Amino acid sequence: MQCPKMDQSTKTIRHHNKPRDQRALWVVGLMLVGAILVASYVYLRTHYSQVATDLAAERLALHRAFLSAELEKYKYLPFVLAKDSTVQTLLVQHQQKSPHAKQQGDLVNRRFASFVKQSGAAALYLMDPSGLTIASSNFRDSTSFIGNNYSFRPYFKDALNSRDGAFFAVGVTTRTRGMFYSSPVRQNGKVIGVMAVKVDFSPLEQSWQEARETVFVTDQRGIVVLSSDRQYLYHVVGPLSDGDLQTIRKERQFAENDLPPLHHGARSLYDASEISLDGTAFIHQSRKMASQTWTLHYLTPASEVEKRSLSALALEGLALSSLLVLFLYLRGTNLKRQSLRAQADAKMQRRLNQRLEREIEERKRTEEELRATQGNLIHASKMASLGHMSATISHEINQHIAAATTFIAGMKMLMKQSRLDEASGTLERIDSLMKRMTAITRQLKAFSRKSDQHQSPLNLQDAVTSALAVAEPRLKTLDVHLTIKPFHTPLMIMGDRGQMEQVFLNILQNAIDAVSDQSVRKIILTMTNMDEMAKISIHDSGPGLSQDIETTLFDPFVTTKPHGDGLGLGLAISTKIVESFGGGLSAQNSNQQGMGAIFTVQLPLLPAKSKKQSQTSLSVTKLEETGAS
Repeated sequence: MQCPKMDQSTKTIRHHNKPRDQRALWVVGLMLVGAILVASYVYLRTHYSQVATDLAAERLALHRAFLSAELEKYKYLPFVLAKDSTVQTLLVQHQQKSPHAKQQGDLVNRRFASFVKQSGAAALYLMDPSGLTIASSNFRDSTSFIGNNYSFRPYFKDALNSRDGAFFAVGVTTRTRGMFYSSPVRQNGKVIGVMAVKVDFSPLEQSWQEARETVFVTDQRGIVVLSSDRQYLYHVVGPLSDGDLQTIRKERQFAENDLPPLHHGARSLYDASEISLDGTAFIHQSRKMASQTWTLHYLTPASEVEKRSLSALALEGLALSSLLVLFLYLRGTNLKRQSLRAQADAKMQRRLNQRLEREIEERKRTEEELRATQGNLIHASKMASLGHMSATISHEINQHIAAATTFIAGMKMLMKQSRLDEASGTLERIDSLMKRMTAITRQLKAFSRKSDQHQSPLNLQDAVTSALAVAEPRLKTLDVHLTIKPFHTPLMIMGDRGQMEQVFLNILQNAIDAVSDQSVRKIILTMTNMDEMAKISIHDSGPGLSQDIETTLFDPFVTTKPHGDGLGLGLAISTKIVESFGGGLSAQNSNQQGMGAIFTVQLPLLPAKSKKQSQTSLSVTKLEETGAS
């Protein structure tokens, strides 16, 4: 009777301890959540600062590219217009005080206005050697440059000294900022005037404002010349020397604008990652312009980082609190489920591992069989190509034999007549024919050899040369005009020579078939190097590819040839070969009149270091541009 009472009391004690344990878990959980939130805030602050920095770097690079493009867009316009005959004629007539100068000036003014409208430049104008403006695109405006003298500007002095000039300044006539580019106008080697263009950056600054970004540009003296916020314009980020101030006043670079300091709170703006402007903290990044003495600055408000950090922290706090409640509620059942799941997972994992091992072994065997089958198929395709050309090759060799027979008969007659010198010349012709037949048979023997499918450094030009040698008899028989445009250096790849020879021969054979029925039989083979890729293009004058065949061209057993002339495997095999070496094979119709299809093989080139090592053991065959008919 006492045992049951003891059991009951034990249950009661456990029941009373349960709320206490629950409260302890709550306290521990809340302390843990608090510690996590503190650590998370530190992490989030660092993380979002880095995110803001990375984003600012991307935006800075984008703005830098746009600004560089805007600068380069107009840089060469004065140089081009300085060569214009109407511009040179006006300068000569102005210098000679010709009565036709006014009429010529009107013509040049209208041309300049048209160029400005088309190009988007702010102004185009022409000055004589004294700096007097004699023609301008804004000749109709009240702020026309005509009659003004700009000899004090550095860009004018540079051009007068036969140098292209570039100078940023506030216009003394229009009171608007811009970049001035200039070029000398020469006649018979003598500078007879200066051509200039003014570039307005207001649209670029407007785009910065619309994007709600804080961007500004400083020149070599640290003066803000462009800005999304106009209040920063003409401020100086560092002290100016007396010499700089005198030069600025002399050149009237910023007109009457003061040059107050920009208080940024940093020792050096260019090295600072955080600055403060008007009490607002910013994350600062800057980059030098590539072709200018300018520096582009990008500011990100630090408050954005704080807002994002606190928002993420609030969401994290809510999520952690929810997880804590859920954890306490499911703690007991979850542990049991995890134990059962772990046992089931372990058992399943063992089964999966065993199955995976079997599949790996089976796949290895399948890959070996496929590799062997592919090798046999490639070799069979080679033999089919040789068989397809056998009649042409036989005809080529028979021609050489017939010629040799004729030469031998003639040599016998010459020897009977004791004309030994002429007989010796005939013997040299026979020797040349024999060497030619030997070369043909040697190429056929090398081409028919079965590849061991071993990848090694390979000069693509050698593979192309071998394929051309095999296809040459058929090219001659069909009177196909072949043009080769070689690359000036070896195109080294990692691949198998025999397989690449088969690829190029397949494409050449298809090109020859395509042009065989055409009145103009022409094939162009081009070798180039583009973005570290070797590119071999074979361009024929055939009828091109129809829309229905273009999408299935590289599928097995797809062919456009008459029944019995092909299995439709050549391009499918070639595609697999090229893809196995990391490249690609494509086809498209040409946009050139009188031309048909273009087949292009692209393969990754070996790195420069690997090329040097491979070239010490490979002989490079240099292909010269020729025409065979």
